Amino acid sequence: MRAILSGLHQKKQKQELELELIDVPGSFDNLRVTFLETTSLASITMPVTRIIDNNLVRVQMDPAKLQFNAFDQSEFTWQLFLAFDANEEQVILQVESEYLSDRHQLSLTSQFQFNADSAGMATLNIHIRQADDEFTVNAVNLVDNTLQITGYNKINNQKNH
Repeated sequence: MRAILSGLHQKKQKQELELELIDVPGSFDNLRVTFLETTSLASITMPVTRIIDNNLVRVQMDPAKLQFNAFDQSEFTWQLFLAFDANEEQVILQVESEYLSDRHQLSLTSQFQFNADSAGMATLNIHIRQADDEFTVNAVNLVDNTLQITGYNKINNQKNH
């Protein structure tokens, strides 16, 4: 069996991954997607939320939950795996990619993008750290026909306008 990332759909604050299944076995249970981060080896498993038919499934995920403050990491590369139970065995397949992705903003300083590695396998890349000369925006207001942005400088925590 093969699993191929073939689409990405925005669903409110979450993303819905579309996986095409090829050479599906007669029956399988407990379908789930596991994300494995290549540097920290962290893993997160999410259940498949919708089975469209035997050849197409969808799983909802929140890219914000695939970033964490450990090991001073600002770049995350997640590999995708489809796991299921068939004939009393657990099967794990690395997900291939046919999806051409645009960059999606999570916030002003973080974004994510689905890619394919050199072997054609799906990866999710997340970048979260702002540069030292940037600042965190706390408010955006219209004052006297002028746009006013208020925030804090990351270097010295000074309030800026």
